[in-house]
Parts: sequence; C-alpha cells; structure tokens
Amino acid sequence: MTTPIEERALAAEVASRPIGQVTETPNPLSLLGRVKALVDAVLPARTAKAVVPSDGVALDPIPRGIYVGTGGDVTVRPAGSAADVTYKNMSDCSYIGIRVSHVRATGTTAGNLVAEA
Repeated sequence: MTTPIEERALAAEVASRPIGQVTETPNPLSLLGRVKALVDAVLPARTAKAVVPSDGVALDPIPRGIYVGTGGDVTVRPAGSAADVTYKNMSDCSYIGIRVSHVRATGTTAGNLVAEA
C-alpha cells in the first residue's frame, strides 16, 4: 500500500515523461528513497554530540555542520574532499555550515565543538 506522498511523487514522475515514451513502471521504493533523502536534507539535525578533534578519526555520522562554542581556528576535511580547510578566527558561538568528515586536531584551536547530524 502506498501513502499519498508516494502516490503524488509517482504521478509526478509519470507525468513528466514525453507522450508516447515506452518505459517500464518506475519502482516506487526507489522513488520513495529519493524523496526521503531530499526531505532529510532540508530538515534540522536530529542529533548533536561533542567533537574531540583528531587527526585520524572520522566523524560518524557525517554532521550537517559544526557549532563552535569557543572561538579560534577550526581545521576540517569537507566530506568528499581530498584536502583540509582551515576556518580562521571563528568567533564564539559561530557555526560552520558544511558537512565534514574530520575535525583535525592539528590546526584547530577553537573549543567546545558540537557536531549536528
């Protein structure tokens, strides 16, 4: 049984096809997965946990952003990137709004960091 949201999403996908195009019926489960991922991307974070900067340990799960309680420099590895980035002179109570896989100990002088995932 499908929900009204699933039915609307399926109808929108079918309606977007060119007239006369012969295709197989879309898999509502894969469509539902895409809709859930999109909705999850715009909702607020569900969890928050303190970050202990580490040069080797990755954050799990990858957070939506990092809250900086006590200002300073924060060196992070953006998710999907091969290079670290240092946010210089972050002020107290600021926010880094990027998904990061690591918060590095080397180069990080800020404190009271919180990962929001």
